[in-house]
Amino acid sequence: MSGDIKKSIKGRINKIKDTLSRKKELIAAGFMLATGSTGVSSNPIPEHFNSGEEKVVRLPENPSSKIVQDAASEMKSLSTEDAVRTLEEHGAFFVDYENFVKTGDVSSSIVYFTQEQMAEKGLKSIGTSPYDVSLARENHAVLTGDKEKDAETKMKAFSNIKGTFNGGYQFNKSNMENIVLWGLIQEDNQEIKDFCKKFVRPGVDIEKDQRFAKYSNQWQKEMSKVKQGKYSETYALNLLCRTDNSNRASALSCLEVNKPNFNKISKENPKASEIAQQGFCDNVYLRMSKYYKDFRNASFTAAPAAFSAYIHMPNASATPGILKNAALSEQQKAQQIINRESSQGSHGRKLMEQAQASIYNKGFPELECFKEWAEITGREDVVKGINKGVELLASSQIEKIPVDKNMYASITTNAEGTAQAIFQKQSQHTL
Repeated sequence: MSGDIKKSIKGRINKIKDTLSRKKELIAAGFMLATGSTGVSSNPIPEHFNSGEEKVVRLPENPSSKIVQDAASEMKSLSTEDAVRTLEEHGAFFVDYENFVKTGDVSSSIVYFTQEQMAEKGLKSIGTSPYDVSLARENHAVLTGDKEKDAETKMKAFSNIKGTFNGGYQFNKSNMENIVLWGLIQEDNQEIKDFCKKFVRPGVDIEKDQRFAKYSNQWQKEMSKVKQGKYSETYALNLLCRTDNSNRASALSCLEVNKPNFNKISKENPKASEIAQQGFCDNVYLRMSKYYKDFRNASFTAAPAAFSAYIHMPNASATPGILKNAALSEQQKAQQIINRESSQGSHGRKLMEQAQASIYNKGFPELECFKEWAEITGREDVVKGINKGVELLASSQIEKIPVDKNMYASITTNAEGTAQAIFQKQSQHTL
């Protein structure tokens, strides 16, 4: 298939849409246009046609039907990735959390809503993250859905150097250094590595410098022992991140990690800074806590609030008890943690509660937020279920591509095998 897939589909759908606005041309060309109004064709209306609710374009024995046939063919040929991207342009994927809790099966709990359906249900699609409660706690940063404002909010938060602490989650100086050191050593994310390379001192070849190589080798060696079961990851990471580690100090002499530099580089690379800080939280900071297992067992609803506590010691020492309290519902656990982390009636608590509500999203959390929680807490079965569910849902929805905010196109074939495009009104269309 030549050209950009999405552009091609949109182009063909637009061509079909244009034909609807040109009745005279359609009739002259041999089209049958069923509108539920006074007869415009002597051809019989299909049995499944609902007067006034859908429009059927059919092209028997007409070369122009290739538009419909090609559109149908290209829709069915979309990869899952392209199908998901196309659907996300007009709506978003969510998790029916109540169904997930009830069944434990995420693949059957994934749902898709158009922008109109989201508005009807009062749902938001604003790119929430399990970290957002902590972001609200530390920086009074709450996302609103306005892309430009949210980008500015995040940039300020993740480049924040006010006071003693730094960044989106207000790390101290040593952990600001640890973010850069880990980012340069890890091999899973090139964007993080490229961001952290910006802290390398001029004239230093970080790939060859023995000061950095020695610490990198120590890191690999210690983590290898963890995989061998010789000691815990918590022990190894605390050893590697200690300020009295001489190899760490030598590696830092290759870098310029200070407040002004952190602020400048983060402002210039806001998304990379955010990813680096969250990646460090996932892979190092949380795992340094002796309560990491309790955090990993946290439910989706309680995890965002728990993270805001776990990033602060010793307050986090009370969090495991709350998470293990079987008498509390998930939302009660989250509220108790938020209460511990902020004073009653404070602006900070209100913002944390607002962020928590956006994450839960009336029982339909955004799929990416849910997936991020599954990855952070090591739920590999859930991640696999998400991928399976998205593939199944996308394949069943891809032929229902919006042509207009209130109109959808489904391409089908009738009993005679003739391709036809059925245009349904949004009010009638259910996904």
